[in-house]
Amino acid sequence: MRMVSFLSFFSSFVFLNFVSVGGQEPSKKGPGPRLLAIYLTEFGHAPIGGKPLSRPQGLSIDIDGNLYLADTGNNRVLKINQDGKLVRQVGGFGWGKEQFDNPVDVWAENGLDVLVVDYNNRRIERYDKDLHYISSLYNDETAPATAQFAFPVAVALSGHGEILLADVEFQRIVRINSFGKVLGSFGDYDAGDGALSSPMKILISPRDDVFIADSARGSILKFDYFGNFITHLGDGALRSPTGLALWEDVLLVADGGAHQVVGFARDGERLGAWGEAGEKMGRFSSSLCVKVFRNRAFVLDGGNNRVQVFELKMVDH
Repeated sequence: MRMVSFLSFFSSFVFLNFVSVGGQEPSKKGPGPRLLAIYLTEFGHAPIGGKPLSRPQGLSIDIDGNLYLADTGNNRVLKINQDGKLVRQVGGFGWGKEQFDNPVDVWAENGLDVLVVDYNNRRIERYDKDLHYISSLYNDETAPATAQFAFPVAVALSGHGEILLADVEFQRIVRINSFGKVLGSFGDYDAGDGALSSPMKILISPRDDVFIADSARGSILKFDYFGNFITHLGDGALRSPTGLALWEDVLLVADGGAHQVVGFARDGERLGAWGEAGEKMGRFSSSLCVKVFRNRAFVLDGGNNRVQVFELKMVDH
């Protein structure tokens, strides 16, 4: 029994080591550290709060390591611990307070606020860390046309208290201050190289860099905090990015189109990747989102209705 268990673990370790787009080795050039992910566990198939997960699309982790899931198909938001045990849930289909119609993203990183993107209700719902309702944010029709939103798909809260939301209808990022006043937008069609095609997720770094996963462009666009375009990365290495996370100085990109998670260095160099299409451990099925707590990566595998957990390491080439 011990030998079988050891061999099973060893096989999964080898399988997860740098599986990349098209089955090729990652484009890490020369000697240097490489990203390694080791499968640990998963949860989601067994009922959580009375139901198994159904097409979940959003994941966030607070400063204490609690996970918040946008369980899209069940029209609810879950707060769970790292073992997949329910702490609290809120939701149910509808358009009233504490109801959702297709929640697609959630943000809870500061340990105080929880923001939920309620897609079909065209709003952002704000809760406290225990999922008690606070307020709703709708489009301001009196704002300039270039600063309005119709169908939000992603949200993030900056350290300055400003909300950034991605709108898939107008393909832009809208900035809103702590009082709900629209400050402007960026990434619009006239933004040149910084024009967005299908923004899916937003990541604000501790340095106030703003990263946008654009699934249609197959690229990650980087802006400064004020929306000035800086650069893009992942061109040719990504198919349809759908999630973002930072681990130390590594940018992790969940590439739903390629069914894998890819790691990039700060300069855009690819450090490695893991995953491929499938249902077994370490494999994924689209609708991916990734978040990190300490040295663990939590991958929301929406197509397989589960969360997979991996240990992250950097190893010498």
